Amino acid sequence: EKDQKYLREIEEKIQVLKIKRAKLGEQKIKLKQFQLREELALKSVEELTKIFDQFTNESRIEIQKLTSEEFVKFIPNASGFNIAISPEFHYDVRDGYGRPALQQLSNGQRQALSLAYITAISRVSEKNPPLVIDMPFGRLDESVQENIAARLPELASQVILLMLPGTEWNEKTRAILYGKT
Repeated sequence: EKDQKYLREIEEKIQVLKIKRAKLGEQKIKLKQFQLREELALKSVEELTKIFDQFTNESRIEIQKLTSEEFVKFIPNASGFNIAISPEFHYDVRDGYGRPALQQLSNGQRQALSLAYITAISRVSEKNPPLVIDMPFGRLDESVQENIAARLPELASQVILLMLPGTEWNEKTRAILYGKT
């Protein structure tokens, strides 16, 4: 009888251990599923990061190209400058020898460069927000005023210009823009 009781206790312990083992087996399966999900999530993050990085780089290159093109349309004699867009999307201007040249640009040229850059970003993003410019011709010489005035209506679907009568809204800019206002 003592042996029988001992045997039952051992069998009960074996049953408890079998149940624990079954639960551990289920947990092991769940753990493998979680590990697989984690691996898939990490691979997804890697792939999405690659796609994002490629998209960002292609966009940056396109913005660089369009900024350069538009800048030369605004200021034809600026073709000797090279414009680069950094990975952080800051523009850099270099002269024909590769030396920094942003400080060499006049205020009007910088204004034209900024407008070219904003235009390029808008085009690459395929968004067409209104373009609002306060005193668009204030710092520009006459030939650059004419170039920018001719290009402004093509830069956005809606262009709002806040101009000084006589100085900016003069005979030449009025002649260029009047039919488009």
